[in-house]
Amino acid sequence: MRLLKILLKGVAALLLLAVVALYVSGNSHVLRGVRCTYLVGKSKPDIDDMPYFDVSKISASNPMAWPVHQKYNLGKIPSEYMPELDSLGTTAFLVFRHDSLLFEQYWRKFDEHTVCNSFSVAKSFTAMLIGKAIDDGFIKNMDQPVGDFIPEFKEGKMQH
Repeated sequence: MRLLKILLKGVAALLLLAVVALYVSGNSHVLRGVRCTYLVGKSKPDIDDMPYFDVSKISASNPMAWPVHQKYNLGKIPSEYMPELDSLGTTAFLVFRHDSLLFEQYWRKFDEHTVCNSFSVAKSFTAMLIGKAIDDGFIKNMDQPVGDFIPEFKEGKMQH
C-alpha cells in the first residue's frame, strides 16, 4: 500500500511538472487540446474543434473567387466511392480542372462558407502551389530560402 502511494505521488508530480513545462514553454494549447478532446470522450482531434482554439485570419489584398467551370456540377461522385467517403467523415469534396472549379459537394452542416480546421489539407495545397510556382519560375527550387519572399524571415525566426 505504501509503495502504491509513493507511485501515485510520483505520477502526480510528473504530471504537474509536465503541465508547468507546457505553460512555461508557451505550449499551453496542448492542455486545451487534451481538455477539448480526450476529456470529453473523443479519441482524436477533429474538424469541429476550431471554436476551442485561437485562429488567425490571413487577409488577401485582392481576393478572387475560383472561376467556375462551364460544366460545373454536371457530374456526380460514383456511388461506389460513397461508402469510403462516408467512412472517412468527408465533409467536402471539390474537383478543380485546370483553372476552374468543376465540381463540389458538401455533407453534414458544411457548405462553401464553412470555416473549420484543415489539418493537413492546408499542407497539401501549399505543396501543390509551391510545385506550380517552381514550374512557373516564381520560385527557383525547393532550397530557396523563405526569406526571399517574406522579409521578416531574412534574419531567422520571425518575431511577433
